[in-house]
Amino acid sequence: MRAQLDEMRSAAVQTARASRPYLLFESVAMTFNPTAEQMGLPGVPVQRQFLALFKFTNYGATPAIIEKESHAVAFPKLDKFSFSNMKDNIYALDYIIGSQKSTNLIREWQGFSLETWETFNGSGGNLYLSAIVIYQDVFGNRYETHVCFQVDVPFGTLTPRENGANCTNKRT
Repeated sequence: MRAQLDEMRSAAVQTARASRPYLLFESVAMTFNPTAEQMGLPGVPVQRQFLALFKFTNYGATPAIIEKESHAVAFPKLDKFSFSNMKDNIYALDYIIGSQKSTNLIREWQGFSLETWETFNGSGGNLYLSAIVIYQDVFGNRYETHVCFQVDVPFGTLTPRENGANCTNKRT
């Protein structure tokens, strides 16, 4: 009887895991030469900008309800304050992402002084992108996905980073 009960509990846990939402980060574009259209500013000249276009996709079997999405860019190095002022995405609140669906594109951009821009282009420098999404399943269970990447200057390729509490890659 005990073995049957343990087996039933195990099956319930497996069912819950299989039917929960999984929001994962997807890079769409990382560019140091964005167009005005990519920036969402048609007709406005764009100079010395970095633009990250990304989204979160639900690879789970049930919908995800976003509680909060925050993101930021930091440079030239990471420390414990690097992402202390992440920008909250107010459009993400209570956003429902169905199974196998994605959020709208999220834009994170950073303008640079001429001096910083020349440093980046001359020596590469370091630029970091971080994002956090907190969401619930339809039963009210809470989950989080954290991502942190080093952005290759000037090509925009991403390398996952693990560097302290403010720059981690994990999901719950």
